[in-house]
Amino acid sequence: MARAKEYKKYIFCIESEFDDDLKYESTSKFMLEQMQNIYGNKLKFIYRKCATKTELKHYLKKMSLKKYTEYSIIYFCLHGDSNKIFLDNEEIDLIELAEICGPKTLADKIIHFGSCETIKIKKSQLVEFIKKTNSLAVSGFTKEVEYVEGLAMEMLFFNWCQGFKDTKSLENKMNKNYSGLIKQTGFEIIQRN
Repeated sequence: MARAKEYKKYIFCIESEFDDDLKYESTSKFMLEQMQNIYGNKLKFIYRKCATKTELKHYLKKMSLKKYTEYSIIYFCLHGDSNKIFLDNEEIDLIELAEICGPKTLADKIIHFGSCETIKIKKSQLVEFIKKTNSLAVSGFTKEVEYVEGLAMEMLFFNWCQGFKDTKSLENKMNKNYSGLIKQTGFEIIQRN
């Protein structure tokens, strides 16, 4: 059964450029700041904007350094489609992302795709991604998600992540408390065996 090392899980967020307008302010950063206001030092985060594969590789390489081991939730906040994430004009499928990360960068981390439909694929493909990256679990949406509903689901998910080491218990708690929102957004958690 997949178990985190600690209850406390800091968040490393990589957000793509959602808009061509340079005045566009990040909404995921605002959400993370609000969560930090609620939890104080119990919930820290690192936030980076990312527009290219080169930048993604750069941040993932830095994130794998020992001084960032407490950042055990990796939050990819970007556009997506089935089995894909988008960085500005570049797309990356999950196999390519697993190859970029290798077996150490995401090891024992919860990977959350804050993107529409990215995990709308066969469970066996997600299990393969988990095996290739040694990640603890993968979460995300199987549907095209309305902004506010997706944001609400992510806040609830990140909140509950702080109270569980066992990802199956986390999934059960989420399903019990938020079944309507989970059904509406297509939110899923797939954990390592």
